[in-house]
Amino acid sequence: MKKQYQINKERAVQKFRSAAGASEDAIQLALPLKEAGMLLQQGLMQLAITTFTQVAEQMMRWEVDRIVGPKQKANAFREAVRWGSQPGYCVVAGQKIQLQRPRVRDVRRRRCRWAATKRCNEAR
Repeated sequence: MKKQYQINKERAVQKFRSAAGASEDAIQLALPLKEAGMLLQQGLMQLAITTFTQVAEQMMRWEVDRIVGPKQKANAFREAVRWGSQPGYCVVAGQKIQLQRPRVRDVRRRRCRWAATKRCNEAR
């Protein structure tokens, strides 16, 4: 028998997939040439990890914007609010990669389930 929190995670992933599939938004990645050159000297894996980190953080910001709405815009009908951020991690190629993970709460100040964090850990 599945626990309630497992069902909520699965629903969050399904909502994320349908919203991302219907969205025409593009994720843009700006990696300065000087920084890319330094990362290449450290190794191709370091470049891939840095790129993955930036893409994962942008995906999380996109999903939070979709759930909560744009920053600094008042919305009396919103269902969730931003609640700061916290350090998190994602496992890539057997390594724990540190990420800044945004936090979201519903209007009753309870934790909201959203899928980007779970999706990052599925991409091992």
